[in-house]
Amino acid sequence: CDGCRIEERNDRIEAFTQPDYSKEDVENARLIRYVQERVRSQFASRPIKYFVNLREFFHEKDINKDGVWRRDELESALKSYRLKLDYEDFLVLWGHLDQDRSGVVDLGEFIRGLVGEVNEARFGVIRRAWSKVDPSCTGTTSPVTIRHFYNPVISLNPNEEESGNKSSLMEEFLDTFSIGGKKQTITFSEFLDYHTAISLTEASDEVFARYMKTCWNV
Repeated sequence: CDGCRIEERNDRIEAFTQPDYSKEDVENARLIRYVQERVRSQFASRPIKYFVNLREFFHEKDINKDGVWRRDELESALKSYRLKLDYEDFLVLWGHLDQDRSGVVDLGEFIRGLVGEVNEARFGVIRRAWSKVDPSCTGTTSPVTIRHFYNPVISLNPNEEESGNKSSLMEEFLDTFSIGGKKQTITFSEFLDYHTAISLTEASDEVFARYMKTCWNV
């Protein structure tokens, strides 16, 4: 389930923070950061719109609608999307994500691989927000539950004036998860992707945490 991927994520982080990592590990980490910086620069001004459009695009291209992609499928789809990613950079990214050599990756995992994962502090506060809407740790929640806990705001900056009413902001938030029509469930992977996009707009962990506290009371 989506919630279970947290352990996989922590394993990857631990592998790169152990004192006995090799020169190859260091170089691979440097290459991954380089690829992610190149991708982020292409949508820095509108990260949420980018995430939504990218998910929608891949949903349409996913014939089986299972969210699992082979390397050749992703390579072809990215070319159609016109994302500027060199073939060599794509291979670096694929090797980083397909560490079990299964030949397939989850779409959410791939999208986060494109832009980089949030740091531990931000991941922790996102996880705490998710625990409010998924207390049973099923990996999914519902729009009804989201409505009960989510307090929409327009900006991470508390000094900016709000525009739009709470109802319209709520619908706008839920619409980001409505690819392929109105959904009855929202996964942790989708929830994490959205807040990863939000995170890209703010360099300060403190401001991001304040934003999450306002929205989710965490």
